[in-house]
Amino acid sequence: MDRQVEPVVKSSKKIFRPFSALSNEAGRIVEEMVRLAGIKIGAELIVNDSSLWTDWALDGMLGIGESYMAGKWDSPHVDVVIGKLMTLPSTEKRKIFNSWRNKAIIGAATAINPQRRDKEMEVAVKHYDLGNNFFQSWLDPHMQYSCGYWKTAKTLAEAQRAKMKLVADKLHLRPGMRVLDIGCGWGGLGRYLIKEHDVSVTGVNISAEQMKWCDEKAVREGLSDRFESWEMSYRDLVGQWDRVVVIGMLEHVGPRNYENFFDICHRCLKDDGILLLQTIGSNVSQDALNDRWITTYIFPNGTLPSIAQIARANERKLVIEDLQNLGPDYETTLMSWHERFQKVKKTMKIPLVFQRMWDFYLLYTAAGFRHRKTQLWQIVMTKNERRRYNSTR
Repeated sequence: MDRQVEPVVKSSKKIFRPFSALSNEAGRIVEEMVRLAGIKIGAELIVNDSSLWTDWALDGMLGIGESYMAGKWDSPHVDVVIGKLMTLPSTEKRKIFNSWRNKAIIGAATAINPQRRDKEMEVAVKHYDLGNNFFQSWLDPHMQYSCGYWKTAKTLAEAQRAKMKLVADKLHLRPGMRVLDIGCGWGGLGRYLIKEHDVSVTGVNISAEQMKWCDEKAVREGLSDRFESWEMSYRDLVGQWDRVVVIGMLEHVGPRNYENFFDICHRCLKDDGILLLQTIGSNVSQDALNDRWITTYIFPNGTLPSIAQIARANERKLVIEDLQNLGPDYETTLMSWHERFQKVKKTMKIPLVFQRMWDFYLLYTAAGFRHRKTQLWQIVMTKNERRRYNSTR
């Protein structure tokens, strides 16, 4: 496995905690909530260490994930366990997912700007720079680390190619156009657009590992004259493009920066231009992601936008022309990634705690999309366009 994974595993804080009479009682209440959720203890949830109930009571979702990483519980279907917890009545669910400790920490996060410039590199170092070989081992050939489009697709590769075609169709591309891809990942979409639609692409990203991949692939495929890789913050973008595409990037921008982000998109888009935004979304507006496990181990400083936050930040800038929800498709994508990751574990030397962390991440987030707690939106916006935009499905 790539060397870059090591710091992520070593950064995990100590998981086990001492007991107390108070925490034991809190754990007993949580165990009862688990039974009320219809989870069969011993079959669906296998308890290896009963202190997991205290972990859950003290730290909510963080405790649930950390206790799984520590091997305190197992399940043949982690996504089913999490899904049943998610579908509890709100008052009962809050007792498990939101602990007193969570409330204090999330409250502190809203008082600052965790996605400010000096913090934006954290997610690149901790997640996207894990190593290109690692991601290549279980992603599709185009290295698409976002939701696929499964309307007619049967395989992950087909779904990701269908997603790229859907994006291209919604952008209404013409030969010779210049496209800006903010948060371009490994550049698979950009290379697809160049080959299929004869455009030029500027890919912007802060991940050194991903930019290295983009550069090497562009040279290898003879596209370096039409694919530019800019390793930089979106905040520093200068220039104008015919089209702007933003996929899986807004989740890292943060509510305090949404308005500035759309100011930049407006500035970078030519008149009559089209912007396509694809983002995971929340059903409710929030100032900080109420999920300490995800922000601790997977996406530091991540926050999911709501439709209201996107619309409010975009007022007097771009016109929203089209919105499509592909949330259920992300469940299928995540389960496909998880299936492929199982094969990777057998062939690569991956530390056990990292294996369990990654398994939990993929299955936990799949459960969120399955039960419609999180969404996946594709939103098309235009700048100074007087003609009617024709939607693509």
